[in-house]
Amino acid sequence: MLARVMRRGRYLRRLRRLAFAAASALVAAASVMGYQLATSGAADGPRDGTIDEGAGPVEYHACPGTGAVGRFEPGDPVQVTGVDPTGDWLQVRSPVEAAERVWVPAADVTTEAAPDGPVVDDCDPDGDGTPPSTDGALTTTTTEGTTVPDDETTTTGSDPTVSDPTLPRPPSTTRPGPAPTTAPGPGATSPTSTSAPTPTSVVDATGPVIRSVSRQHSTLYEDHHPGFGCPAGSPTSGWIRAEIADPESGVASATMTWTVRDVDDQVIHQGSRSMHRISGSTSDGTWQATLGPFLGDVLPGMSVHPGRITVQVTAVNGDGGAGSPATRVDFVTLRDCTFG
Repeated sequence: MLARVMRRGRYLRRLRRLAFAAASALVAAASVMGYQLATSGAADGPRDGTIDEGAGPVEYHACPGTGAVGRFEPGDPVQVTGVDPTGDWLQVRSPVEAAERVWVPAADVTTEAAPDGPVVDDCDPDGDGTPPSTDGALTTTTTEGTTVPDDETTTTGSDPTVSDPTLPRPPSTTRPGPAPTTAPGPGATSPTSTSAPTPTSVVDATGPVIRSVSRQHSTLYEDHHPGFGCPAGSPTSGWIRAEIADPESGVASATMTWTVRDVDDQVIHQGSRSMHRISGSTSDGTWQATLGPFLGDVLPGMSVHPGRITVQVTAVNGDGGAGSPATRVDFVTLRDCTFG
């Protein structure tokens, strides 16, 4: 009985020694494998690097060459997570939000070994600098008006994003992109579209410009019956002309107004007459009307004192704008034929 117990004790001690030796071998093998993984870069995807000391401040971009959104200082540590197809740009963790990615020129980064991260060729400049990927995280998207299970993958607009269901997504530090356009879901009503207001036309209220007013005769005679002593060929009427321009909307009409005053500067006769265009265009032309004849005794009695005629020309353009009138004071002399 005692011999049997002693043999069983020696057997158990041998089993314990064998188990200890096996455990030691496993630990040694794991250490060797861990060393190999660490030195080969397979254990840790991102590569550690630093911004070159001599590079000065280095700007980082949302995507290669899209414009700076921030900068690193010389000596700042970075973690390289990818490279563009040309090898000229490196994708690194954002210094503001570790969950986001930004891009820096590869020439400004020093790493212990050549970056062996994934080649990224579909960077989204309106996102966080990284392409859509699953990278161990659950990808979920939603379509407006449709409820989907948490383990399904759907699409929102044209910009799918990666989210961690266990953590809230940090706010983006890159410039905002355009809002996605989504179709209304089942049962939703489309918003009522409104048309843009029709622009109103600009009214040309400046009016035409009257550049000059001219006359045919400097003296007119009252229109009496023959035999009252008027000189032969004495004119009783004559034209008045005006040069009028309005390049914007054209001249629509022109009017000539006259006023006759006696020697005491009292108004003794007035009248007006429409003018008509005889040359040029509505934008720039010559307009004319006839002044006279003056019938009857415009001048009081058989006056030896001539009257003085003041002529004024006004014009209106196609938009109804009236310009400043042109006035010629004492433009024509009116005489009584009785005394020549």
